Amino acid sequence: GEGTVRVASGGIYLTADTTFDMANGLLEWSDSWIAESGGNYTLTNLGSITLEGAETRYTNVALENHGIIRHIGTGPLDMTASHRAGSLTNLPGNISYILCVAHTYPHKRVHTLIQAFGLILDKFPHHLVLVGKPRRGEPAVQNAIEKLPNRARIHRMNTLEYKALKAIYQQADLFVLPSEYEGFGLPLLESLLAGTPAIANNKGSLPEVGGEHVAYLAKDDPHSLADKIQEVLTLSASDKEARVARAKSWARTFSWEKSASETLAVLRRLAST
Repeated sequence: GEGTVRVASGGIYLTADTTFDMANGLLEWSDSWIAESGGNYTLTNLGSITLEGAETRYTNVALENHGIIRHIGTGPLDMTASHRAGSLTNLPGNISYILCVAHTYPHKRVHTLIQAFGLILDKFPHHLVLVGKPRRGEPAVQNAIEKLPNRARIHRMNTLEYKALKAIYQQADLFVLPSEYEGFGLPLLESLLAGTPAIANNKGSLPEVGGEHVAYLAKDDPHSLADKIQEVLTLSASDKEARVARAKSWARTFSWEKSASETLAVLRRLAST
């Protein structure tokens, strides 16, 4: 998940979006981060770090001098403007679709979503749009796609410009994030800001991000997810409109100003004890 990691050699601290492979002792870092060490260096072009007892071996890591901690692309997208997804992507302009924005790490459970999608293919006309880069869970994703009776209804996009991603969110009939854990869950928040009904796992930070405005999974399996997708897609127009309005209001309460203020309050309280 997202957090601070202490590296044994040199007392370096990293703040990054990490995935930890318990079996192989591997930390994988999102390539969108620039993380500053405890000294005067910043780790960029982050690849992987293998933990070997008390020592740490860096792989594909470049060191640069910086004086601040920065992160590329933080915060949810601005959803105030509207664009047509078909004009900005290769999506057909006349399809209804379910959206997932997640790299294919195993814990993101993208393969579970594809399996669930296969269970409702004959019940709904929707396509499934997957936005994210291939990662260690890609073999399971490919296997799930190969088992679908109609692969033409799967659309994959590795990267999108902000305007195109915004349009993809806004025009989806449903957003699904079956991830087992998230550092925060910005895609979920972005879907709420876009006015798109959302389904998410009830684990980690996601219930805190979605509040009472997301349909949560009680079980992490394709059949439960398929049932939940069917439940949300068959909401009445009035129920959907009311849910979207409440979700947008909730999502707008999140801001970096509020986060900074509350974090500062905690630090001050700790400093005074």
